[in-house]
Amino acid sequence: AIAQELGVRYALEGSVRTRGLLRAQTPEALATIREAARSEAARFARGEGVEFAMPAVLASGVKVVVDA
Repeated sequence: AIAQELGVRYALEGSVRTRGLLRAQTPEALATIREAARSEAARFARGEGVEFAMPAVLASGVKVVVDA
């Protein structure tokens, strides 16, 4: 599906570092990498889309005002 292909594309080309690593590959290696990414992404297919788990950090705080 189109959404699944976009998910793979985002995962492979979503950052400057990843894009740089991919550009350094031979066409054969790049085809193998893309196929492996498609295969792995298929495990996360949900309907017409793909749900990738993404790490996140959630922080909370309170500003304490001290009268001097």
